[in-house]
Amino acid sequence: MKTLFLGTRIVILALMLLCGSLGTPREAQAGGASSLATNFVGRFYFNPSTLQGFVVGYLPDIARISGPLFDGPPGEGTALFTFRSNVFQFTQLPTNGDLQLFLLSPGTYAIYFNAQPIGDWSKPDSFSSGQPIAQFKRPEGLVLEFTDIGTHVIGEDLVLSQPFTFKGHNYDFRSIAPGGLTLFNTLSTTPLPGNGISGFPLIFPYAGSGIAIGANY
Repeated sequence: MKTLFLGTRIVILALMLLCGSLGTPREAQAGGASSLATNFVGRFYFNPSTLQGFVVGYLPDIARISGPLFDGPPGEGTALFTFRSNVFQFTQLPTNGDLQLFLLSPGTYAIYFNAQPIGDWSKPDSFSSGQPIAQFKRPEGLVLEFTDIGTHVIGEDLVLSQPFTFKGHNYDFRSIAPGGLTLFNTLSTTPLPGNGISGFPLIFPYAGSGIAIGANY
């Protein structure tokens, strides 16, 4: 029981897994490599029996794109830019002192533009129903837990971007984060109340920031 909960907490901090960017122009150009490209708010859906999970969420701001990025009061239900990861796998490693360690499988992450936002935490598909504007991939990573708050840093390489129009301006994530994003994630190890969703009984809240990676990364 203790091991299962511990594994769950580790995984959640692993959830820091994903995020992305895209590709052509606008008057708005990127802040440049190593600059803040976006922040994000998400939920991590986890199955402690299989050690599998995925994340969804929204972007409250994106570098050089004038806000607000919501169609109404800010929140998941009005967010115009959302994201979703593939289902990823955790593999537990031997503990290192009081550190719990997990390998996070390679995977993908996509960002979507939602002209008519319908984000609903109880319906993860609602975060991937818009126009895909950027897709990222990540290598295998290491997740560790050392407190009730998990932190994780991972690189997401931009592999595909699709130009889009927002408020009369043309944008492309390739000009915002040419090589992708380095994600800094912070998650709670306390699951939200409720029974989760089918196949993923535990849901954890998390948030973080994405730093732009240069094209030659």
